[in-house]
Amino acid sequence: TALGGAKNHLIALPDCDVQGTALDVVISCFGCAGQRCMASSVLLLVGDEDDTRQQELLDAILEKAGAIESGTGRGQMGPLIDEASARKVKGYIRQSEEGGAEVLLDGRGWNTKMADTGGNWIGPTVVLHKDREDRTMNEEVFGPVLSVYRVGSWQEAIENESPFGTGIISGRIRKGDGYIIGLAILVTVCSKTCHHNGWLRFHSLPGLCGLPNEKRKLDGIYDFCSIN
Repeated sequence: TALGGAKNHLIALPDCDVQGTALDVVISCFGCAGQRCMASSVLLLVGDEDDTRQQELLDAILEKAGAIESGTGRGQMGPLIDEASARKVKGYIRQSEEGGAEVLLDGRGWNTKMADTGGNWIGPTVVLHKDREDRTMNEEVFGPVLSVYRVGSWQEAIENESPFGTGIISGRIRKGDGYIIGLAILVTVCSKTCHHNGWLRFHSLPGLCGLPNEKRKLDGIYDFCSIN
């Protein structure tokens, strides 16, 4: 685990923009082969298991992630940094699979496909978890692996026990941000407003980021999610 670990969570509310959210999730998780500290590696889907909109989001993520090409050219995804890292990532995928999780998209075949090029290749991998205690859900994998877990409500998602960063993706509009289609609130990861190159931007609210008081951070998220 690099520098003590990081497991950045995203919470997708039912009203999120499906295609825009899917694109941002894929870029965040699989950019740099997932080997960066700000990569989002857990997606919490809010809604019932038969929620068609959230299934649409998951399908869109799988489609976009599955279309990523291996290589070192523009728009392609390169290999992992070294063999030890590749072994570690494959170990997490294997443990999840053996524990009952469903591997919806398996990138382990990339190493065979790219064998002639050298390097340690693992493609985009998406794992649907049934147990929130799975190691892959809670430990830093530091590779191109997205853990997906379904929750029944945004309250359950927020109360997910993670000491790391959490973002919220929603189609709701806050006063003063009427031109924004979606918002992400980033908790504990940054302490100022960071701009994103698309319709989504990271927005740090007073009393939410950069403060030691965890309750005030959660109060800020509850306030956001409660707005009609």
